[in-house]
Amino acid sequence: MVKGTQDPAGKVLLALLAQAQHDPDTAERFQKRYLGPRREQERDMLARGIGAGEFSPRLGPDATIDALVGPIVYCALTGSGISRDLVDTLVEDLLRPPSKKP
Repeated sequence: MVKGTQDPAGKVLLALLAQAQHDPDTAERFQKRYLGPRREQERDMLARGIGAGEFSPRLGPDATIDALVGPIVYCALTGSGISRDLVDTLVEDLLRPPSKKP
């Protein structure tokens, strides 16, 4: 299993997500200070990987990020384990370059 809710940083992240659901000020600050900048970093990493030919997502940048991160966050929120197989499958299915046909 991949670390998730057992990691202290993961527990803090889950607590912030929970609090943001009930407190608009927390939600706004969390978006501005963490989620927004984090998404920009993820979008930049994705663009660099595409530019380097390392992978070729089948979806646009934002949809790719959502499709990769969503299932992992869901597992963390529900307390279920995040298996290496899940992560490997998400990456393989969402980022694998299309096979080159002769």
